Amino acid sequence: EPTEVSDAGAGEVETPAWDAGGPGGDSDPDTEPDDAGPTDDAEDHSGTVCQPETGVNFGQGDCAADYICVPQANATAGTCRLSCLAETGPDVWDEDPSICSAGLTCQTLLPLTLNELVAVSAPGEFASVCLAPVEDDQTPCAAVYDLDACTEGRDCQVTDFDYVYDAFGSLDDILFHELRCRAPCDLESGETCPDGEACLLNQDPIMGFDIAWEGDDPTTEAQEAYFCDKAACDDTSSATYCACGAGFECLTYGENTFCGQYFDTGWCGTPVELFSPDDWEIAITTGWPQEKICNDIDDTLLCNDESFRSESVGAALGCVGISSTTNDGICLAFCDVPADPADPFDPGFQGSCPTGYECSLDLGVALVFGPWLDAWGYVESRAEALTCNPLSCPEGFECASCLHPGAQCGVIPIDSAGSTFSGCFMPYRFCQLE
Repeated sequence: EPTEVSDAGAGEVETPAWDAGGPGGDSDPDTEPDDAGPTDDAEDHSGTVCQPETGVNFGQGDCAADYICVPQANATAGTCRLSCLAETGPDVWDEDPSICSAGLTCQTLLPLTLNELVAVSAPGEFASVCLAPVEDDQTPCAAVYDLDACTEGRDCQVTDFDYVYDAFGSLDDILFHELRCRAPCDLESGETCPDGEACLLNQDPIMGFDIAWEGDDPTTEAQEAYFCDKAACDDTSSATYCACGAGFECLTYGENTFCGQYFDTGWCGTPVELFSPDDWEIAITTGWPQEKICNDIDDTLLCNDESFRSESVGAALGCVGISSTTNDGICLAFCDVPADPADPFDPGFQGSCPTGYECSLDLGVALVFGPWLDAWGYVESRAEALTCNPLSCPEGFECASCLHPGAQCGVIPIDSAGSTFSGCFMPYRFCQLE
């Protein structure tokens, strides 16, 4: 499912979970919060500002012995935290929650890029430290995918990220920017969510997916999933045999291949409905209607995706930002993003709307939502756009002076004095109730 949308296009596609539970295993690294244990009467250096160590993600830096200098966001300074990592065997390390004082849990800090995270193997690349678990959904948590980082059975997951692509357009890495505590839930039943909330699509690029292994009982540690021959399953020839049943595919896990099926996971949150042209009329007269404000980064105001989960629905639903100072946004479902006239290789984007919805231009026109145009195609800023006359090209109608089929004349305010700019743009279409 798409997870991010912008005025440049219809969102990125999520990638399957790298750490989905293997056959006979569990996808979560922990199952219960650790009990805090006693410590000795040594001086507590936790919270002391420190200089991070170069060359490692998590080193002692200039902290006291048994402490880790945890880098802050800018990486030029850090905070000393008591280490709770214990060597339980030769080159074998594990959390020791008994080191942490009451009210703290032993949390394992990991690097915040996918490539570094999956390559973690030794202390320095990761660290386990004593921290207070986060009690709400808005405060950043520190230990990604660690249940000990949050209270009430919630998990510390990724709420804001960027995909990194190589020169050939292939996914090269994922950068994690924001972590928050989220309550996982079952999309099928939604029974695990509190009153007033619903089970909605998980927006984490990794934990947003899990794998069901054919033949496997997830409540046991035994390996029961069906083995498969990937070459045979990928081959459409009737002469080869694939052991996987309908709906399953041959997936690589570790050094083996098993029959598996990806499925979406959920977060508990308050459902927010699609923004409409009527809502825009309210916004420009009395302000943004608060019941239509979404925020899936530092809150759990999530777009109601229930109608968009069917395989027959291709529209890209997302919370689109409306502020440069907050993560507030409005829920939009992109169904038609025209191709750039200047790019012969741009396919554009078209996605079908759910039953009861139509793919409409109305909101795109009202919001002036779409790329600006010059004589050749899309441009980055209005300063580069063709200008137009809204008297001869009224709102909602194709404008001949904009040169491109489907282009319209958009009028936007540009200062507090009431000045406006009129320029050519290509409006996007969004799913709206019929």
